[in-house]
Amino acid sequence: EQVLPEDIEWIVKRAETRQHPTPAAFMSSKPDAGINHKEYGVTSEGVQVFLDHTLRHHGLLDRDYFTVKMTGGPDGDVAGNMIKILHREYGSKARIVGIADGSGVVEDPSGLAMPELLRLVEADLPIAMFDPQCLGPKGKVQSADTLSGAKARNSMHLRVVSDAFIPAGGRPNTINELNWQQYLQADGQPSAAIIAEGANLFITPEAREHLSKSGCTIVKDSSCNKAGVICSSYEILSGMLLTPEEFLQTKAEFVPQVVELLRARADQEARLLLTAYANEGTTSLPQHCIQLSALFNTVKDMTVDEIPTLSEEEYHHLVCSLLPPSLKALPDLDRRLAHVPIAYQNRMVATALASQLVYECTIPVVEMLMAQGQVDAAVRFYRAKMAARKLQVELGDAVGITDLLEALPTGVLLTPR
Repeated sequence: EQVLPEDIEWIVKRAETRQHPTPAAFMSSKPDAGINHKEYGVTSEGVQVFLDHTLRHHGLLDRDYFTVKMTGGPDGDVAGNMIKILHREYGSKARIVGIADGSGVVEDPSGLAMPELLRLVEADLPIAMFDPQCLGPKGKVQSADTLSGAKARNSMHLRVVSDAFIPAGGRPNTINELNWQQYLQADGQPSAAIIAEGANLFITPEAREHLSKSGCTIVKDSSCNKAGVICSSYEILSGMLLTPEEFLQTKAEFVPQVVELLRARADQEARLLLTAYANEGTTSLPQHCIQLSALFNTVKDMTVDEIPTLSEEEYHHLVCSLLPPSLKALPDLDRRLAHVPIAYQNRMVATALASQLVYECTIPVVEMLMAQGQVDAAVRFYRAKMAARKLQVELGDAVGITDLLEALPTGVLLTPR
């Protein structure tokens, strides 16, 4: 942790000095010829999508406003960008009632003044610099330099009552099996019923299960903040396809395309998880997150062995299906792809195939296919979709044909081999 932009630049330059074949692909979040995570808020973009789906699941977006508490300061990556994105997406409907970071804590049950929070974000200042004059009558700023301030900072995430809690900074295992009960109010209800884990490992697995049984809907870190990891994959791939100079020329077009793809991936996973959570009824949402990750990896690993059965056209189409439009439109894309290791391209193809199967079918259906040993299920699903799209083009948008074709791939998969 605490890797600065200048550290990243040094590492990439060092890779070039040591004659790495593609130094631009050696590390992500590069400040210039890359996608700096803090500058573009890529992790927070995904967190907000998961938060939005969870708020809808609880019916909270039907109200005049909802409340949020956060750990991580306005000068941080995930927290600072969450403040900006909450303002962008919800305006006055989102009220942040508490923020704690290393410098201190600020609380206001009526909602912290968003202009002041945005000032701190833009100035890269910690939360202890919040102007007290911007607080309501019950608001308070406390510095961690004092004993009472440190105590308030360390307990804000447990005691402040809100609709949602976003751990967007903080130490691993902050909420654990020894203190999780402090997150509950006197009546046994959680201080915030929604937890969207923007920070990794903030809550231990045991505490997640206890809190889930107490009424919390928790979007686990491995799902909630994965947009940052996916963004790094796009940046590394671009480093193998473009020179740093070419990247800078297309950056203004490329980065928004990546952000759009990140939000779409998060939306897809959030829909699948919350549907499974609502339908199943007894399994906690974190367990659904774990189940989905394991299932995806199983399908991807099994699908790698099926890649030789693909035609050259199918293989190329699947590789291109993962590319942002600006990369897909490169006139000499085939030549550039020849420089991408075949093992890397194979994993791209397996990822594309597994994504279609897992995210477009229900989890129980895919689990059944894997249990039956249908290792070619993802390839058959892909081919069924391609056939359906071709038929749709040939027949036109006749009455009912769209719904029929969308249902066709799953039906094909369930047909005995």
